[in-house]
Amino acid sequence: MLVSLILPSLAFLLTTDNALAATPIISAVGSKFFTADGDQFYIKGIAYQLISTDPLVDTDQCKRDAKQMQDLGANAIRVYHVDPTADHKGCMSAFADAGIYLFVDLDDFPTQIQPACSQRLII
Repeated sequence: MLVSLILPSLAFLLTTDNALAATPIISAVGSKFFTADGDQFYIKGIAYQLISTDPLVDTDQCKRDAKQMQDLGANAIRVYHVDPTADHKGCMSAFADAGIYLFVDLDDFPTQIQPACSQRLII
């Protein structure tokens, strides 16, 4: 039974028209992911959020990073925060052209959780 792609972090796979043409659709069956051809899809990903601002607005940086990630064999990235009003077309195209899927958390900067740590939590 096919189910929608759902991640524990409540992230969604973002695509544009160009991305759909460049990357095959992934479906979840039970606890595994599959391409439309029926091949199992293994996520080889990278957390892509080294800055506190939206990393998907700098097209030139995304193109450089997508190339390096592709060379390393990555096929997915996770982005923690994006600006919903920003233009992401350049970065989305760069990652789609490299065959890299994006998992973007449903969060924005004002709603981020600041972790609190105390010595009671440290073992």
